[in-house]
Amino acid sequence: EIIAKRENVRDELKKSDFALHIARLFFEIQKYTEAKSWFKLAVSGYEELNIIDKQCESLLDLAGVDKILHSYTSQRANLEQARRLIKDDKSDDTILCKQLRQKIEFQLGLFYWTSYERENTKPEDKDDYLTKTKYHLQESYRMVREGKGKWNDEETEVDTIILLGSVLLKFSSYAKALKLFKTINREELSEQEQIEIDLLMGECCLNQTEDASSLCSSLSYFEKVIETTKNKQAEYVEELLSAYWLAGLSCSKLFKYTKAV
Repeated sequence: EIIAKRENVRDELKKSDFALHIARLFFEIQKYTEAKSWFKLAVSGYEELNIIDKQCESLLDLAGVDKILHSYTSQRANLEQARRLIKDDKSDDTILCKQLRQKIEFQLGLFYWTSYERENTKPEDKDDYLTKTKYHLQESYRMVREGKGKWNDEETEVDTIILLGSVLLKFSSYAKALKLFKTINREELSEQEQIEIDLLMGECCLNQTEDASSLCSSLSYFEKVIETTKNKQAEYVEELLSAYWLAGLSCSKLFKYTKAV
């Protein structure tokens, strides 16, 4: 803090780097108001130095703090500013810049998805939020595909596919969502992610057609989730309830009424 605040330190880059490190330390110890102040210092410092990638990194971090503090207007403004900066900057198309573009598009998609799902969101705003969610996540996924095996962030790739597939379900694009989910390498997923994917793929199969093959596929996905979660109810109670409910619907459509009950 002393180095970052010293007026006689002429190396402005050093001051900005210190401000960013301090902000991240405050974030780690959950002192979010202090973190926000230091992230703002870092952003303004990098802006004066015209270091676009560092400025965008700081803006992403700042937006993360805004989300925790429920400062949604500020969160959106910081993400939009980062997006404008990184899209306009053609001088330094580094791997870091490409990863930042992808992350910013994903974070904007996540922002609009969260806004769409928020209980106090006005009904007239929901369609707009859902459309914007789809646009930004499609951009994120396009960048994921471009950087496959080169510079893409695998964690962001999985998150993008899961969230984009969930949005496609809202648009009743079941075949597209199912095709998207099948591109994921399941071996790289955590147990939580595998359960989430199985539930989503089951929903796709349950809703896309009424033929027995799709319904049997949906039932097998839901039964897989039940098998995985039934002995871990404390950890996966919501997922288990959803799986039982959806498996019952699949059984009903297959005229397996006793099993459904």
